[in-house]
Amino acid sequence: DEVFFVVTQKHSEDNSKTRLKDEDLACRYKNVLCLEFEEFSFQNQKELTHMVHKLTKKLKTRFDYFFGEDPEWFDMQHELNAVDRLEEMVGVTQTMEGLPFRKVTSKHGIHGGQF
Repeated sequence: DEVFFVVTQKHSEDNSKTRLKDEDLACRYKNVLCLEFEEFSFQNQKELTHMVHKLTKKLKTRFDYFFGEDPEWFDMQHELNAVDRLEEMVGVTQTMEGLPFRKVTSKHGIHGGQF
């Protein structure tokens, strides 16, 4: 068994990293994939599909020592399924924005946006 970690880094307005520094030990472990926060952003369907493909490729490359050269989850249908799940999540997030914070979706764990 292997445990994998994905760690995000976010730059502050003054361009300094707010969560991790390049020299941080976490990113040096072979079971850790460090990504920039901006790699998770998208504005439309085309960008979302590209983002999922790019991140899938990074996961495959980083963890190929465990999954091998051609893991089953690297096929296009799995990527399309991921896009569908993210689109659904975006819709739920938009729906929850106007609801009280105490409301939460059981499937996605998204809270309402009103405090």
